[in-house]
Amino acid sequence: MGILERKARERASRENLILDAAEQVFFSQGFDQSTMNDVAKTVELSKGSLYNYFGNKKELCIGIVVRSLRLLIKYMEKSLLPEASGLDKIAGAAKAFLLFQQENPEYYCALQSYRQHRTGCDSSSKFLNSTLDENHHINKIWINAITQGIADGSIRKTVNPKKTASALWGEFNGMLPGFVLNDKTVNVYEYALELIINGLK
Repeated sequence: MGILERKARERASRENLILDAAEQVFFSQGFDQSTMNDVAKTVELSKGSLYNYFGNKKELCIGIVVRSLRLLIKYMEKSLLPEASGLDKIAGAAKAFLLFQQENPEYYCALQSYRQHRTGCDSSSKFLNSTLDENHHINKIWINAITQGIADGSIRKTVNPKKTASALWGEFNGMLPGFVLNDKTVNVYEYALELIINGLK
């Protein structure tokens, strides 16, 4: 292993330790009530050293968003049964999103804070750019399912895969926060999903 590669791996390892500490602090105290000093103490680093890895508290939150997206992708990909039709894969991925929210409420809340915190990050932030990469990955899951559905006849041929993928991700990501406040979240979400699925046939 070369020196540069070793340094890169050491930096990535330290970043993960810092993110572990940030999750512990943010999830227990709340983002607004937490400080960079709280995170530094938890990870046993000086505050100055912490800023060598993350520019500010918002970039730390974006780092957690990246983790949230990667975990969500695992949920979605696990739902994609090889024998399922394209339409069934869309339904499965949508239900996986609900399961992700139910089993990982803190990560789900981190996802919902993305727009709030991205404006506080430098455009060159690797964590901010990683959110774009993972979001593209999610859109690709929708596009592939839609394209397959058109080919296997489960989705009507007039559907535009790219536009519909963006609409689906926006719809599911947008409607779930409101349903979380409803004591019948699952029933309402599944009803909305049924309406969407019927609209694609």
